[in-house]
Amino acid sequence: MPRARSRTILASIRSNAVWIGCLVLLMHPGVGFVQEPKSRSLQAYKPQDYYMRHVGFVGRISPAKSEQDVRDAQFQIVPGLADKNCISFESTNVRDHYLKHAFFRIVLAKRLDERKFSEDATFCIVYGLHKTSRSGADSMSFRSFNFPDRYIRHRNFELWLDPFENTPLFRDDATFFMVQPATRRMRLNGDISIFPVAD
Repeated sequence: MPRARSRTILASIRSNAVWIGCLVLLMHPGVGFVQEPKSRSLQAYKPQDYYMRHVGFVGRISPAKSEQDVRDAQFQIVPGLADKNCISFESTNVRDHYLKHAFFRIVLAKRLDERKFSEDATFCIVYGLHKTSRSGADSMSFRSFNFPDRYIRHRNFELWLDPFENTPLFRDDATFFMVQPATRRMRLNGDISIFPVAD
């Protein structure tokens, strides 16, 4: 078999394998199919009940204590702007804004019709660097499309795109669960109460 044809076939196999892996993860309970965008939240593995969100157009994690917290923690999971085999995170409360990396910080920015923006706003789903499950959903991590050695992780409650480190701390910080939209939680008389937020 000619070498060029062999490379083409291998590239096709790899692409299909990545896409099938994404579909397997996205078909788990509580996770929407990527070609039918739905509002979802990204819950951190640790600390539990903290969610990926935007605050002042900067990515952070925090608990959902107010309606604003809840709205900032909801994203449409859409096919990747640069690669349909991956995904992008579109804000549900700031029109036409997406999570992207800028100087390796995760920010919320208005979509630009530029290749670089599309690449910076595209992330590929991989099995959680800390392999575990919660409420029937498997953990997942998000690898940068254009910096494939870097993953979304939280540091000091801020979201960054950092190079992989083979440490328990990095694996924990880069592991999330894709769940139904966050709900508001308040502590009343020492007990946690959950309040749904109206659309």
